[in-house]
Amino acid sequence: MQIQAESWGVYRKAQRKGKKSVRKMGRQGVNPYLLSLDSFLDEKEITERVNLGVMDIPTDKIVGIATHDKSELYSCDFLPLSNPDTDFSTKWCKLYWYYLSNKGVRCPISCYEYMGKFYIVDGIKRVSIAKCHGVPTITASVVRLMPEKTDDPEIIRYYDFVKVFDKTGLYQIQFSIPDSLEKFQSAMGFAADYQWNEADRLEFLFNWPLFEHTFEEAFGGYLKITPADVFLVLLEEHPFEKLREMSPVVLVQLMRKKWNRLYEIQKQQEGTAEATSVKTMFL
Repeated sequence: MQIQAESWGVYRKAQRKGKKSVRKMGRQGVNPYLLSLDSFLDEKEITERVNLGVMDIPTDKIVGIATHDKSELYSCDFLPLSNPDTDFSTKWCKLYWYYLSNKGVRCPISCYEYMGKFYIVDGIKRVSIAKCHGVPTITASVVRLMPEKTDDPEIIRYYDFVKVFDKTGLYQIQFSIPDSLEKFQSAMGFAADYQWNEADRLEFLFNWPLFEHTFEEAFGGYLKITPADVFLVLLEEHPFEKLREMSPVVLVQLMRKKWNRLYEIQKQQEGTAEATSVKTMFL
């Protein structure tokens, strides 16, 4: 009974935050509800569907849903919006109760992956609960939607990411500069064609949150390249075994010392116009 009461308390808090988020985004002229893949992607733009099977995916890369029909049941950050006395809220709370009571929600969600982001086909409540509870990953059955190859820089970077994923099985590693895979493999102590195994991935993912958090602390959103870009620069001088033993304070200092180099990477990614405004921020 205590767990059930807690689940209703969590729902009410999440619903209030969701309503607040909708009002805020509405005032800013931004879509306050879940982004739907069918609102911007035409079936004709998909050249191939690749079944990746069941895997753990990072919840922070789940950005929307496949179709728009349930988009207004949640805020853009997956917070529930229905009133507490609805069938929807009852099902949400029951699912949350299963989670808290350690019974678990073991059935994988299903989703599409497009351009390195995930869009839910089935399991929106499970994702909502995972995000509310701060769960970093969720088990999912994933189908990748491949876009047509073009000269668009985003498409080029995405196809480069697919190469990285094929070797590492990691969605967390996405570089801004194409052809970074061989350099990354070498810096991690692997041959260029080495296929990561489960032990390699688990060891890396155990330490990766430290680098993501220190990246945010070091640059606070001013740097537009990815944590993986910064990590690769640090690997040039410090092996992975040493980096993972460093304290967050030391890592932040190392990252900021590399500002000029990171700024050059940002220029390559976005061009000089946008990057100029932050060039001297941490000098």
